[in-house]
Amino acid sequence: MARPSSGPSPLSLLIFLLFSLLTPTLIASRPLQQNPELVVQDVTRSINDSVSRRNLGYLSCGTGNPIDDCWRCDPNWEQNRQRLADCAIGFGKNAIGGRDGKIYVVTDSGDDDPVTPKPGTLRHAVIQDEPLWIIFQRDMTIQLKEELIMNSFKTIDGRGASVHIAGGPCITVQFVTNIIIHGLHIHDCKQGGNAWCGPPRGTTGGGLYPTATACPSSVGATCGWTIALCQIAKMGWLMQFMGPLP
Repeated sequence: MARPSSGPSPLSLLIFLLFSLLTPTLIASRPLQQNPELVVQDVTRSINDSVSRRNLGYLSCGTGNPIDDCWRCDPNWEQNRQRLADCAIGFGKNAIGGRDGKIYVVTDSGDDDPVTPKPGTLRHAVIQDEPLWIIFQRDMTIQLKEELIMNSFKTIDGRGASVHIAGGPCITVQFVTNIIIHGLHIHDCKQGGNAWCGPPRGTTGGGLYPTATACPSSVGATCGWTIALCQIAKMGWLMQFMGPLP
């Protein structure tokens, strides 16, 4: 049975990203803004409570990280992977990722054709239109040829395997909503060449545009704002990005 992977930091790498599309319709009904101070207080309270429970020995599975404690204390977490979406705290706590979709198993660490990716690869998974909960068949290191530009309602769940995205471009999130990334080692990112910006392959529109793996980075007006996630394996992040507001 696969074991939960341990990251290189006190907090597991967990990123809950909640984006809004910058279209006239969504601008007219822009998302409710949360009070940053109250959110920070809530996060701090959750962390302190989790640390206290660990120190007092209330939970043998306690880590001091409320997000990890939420799922690690479930002995059947592998059968209940989508419950991770209920573990978030902070600004991104409402992101559901691919919770309501099927499980997609990545079996191939390759990235030979970024424009027409092979089924079974991470790139093929993240560009699908449907909600997906993406997991990995085994330990693997993925060296991307170009930025990994994601579609909405996706979870990349690295639990149970040691998965590294390294040595090439990393992850870009733009014009999408409800993204969860958990348990990945993302490091040693490099600048990419031309990456696909637009609708998924096989549909009209879209094209190749230059991108750079900066943190954060912008790829210009055609693609809008881009948050490129890189060099984050040493940190535990829980964030919500709403995109530039008018």
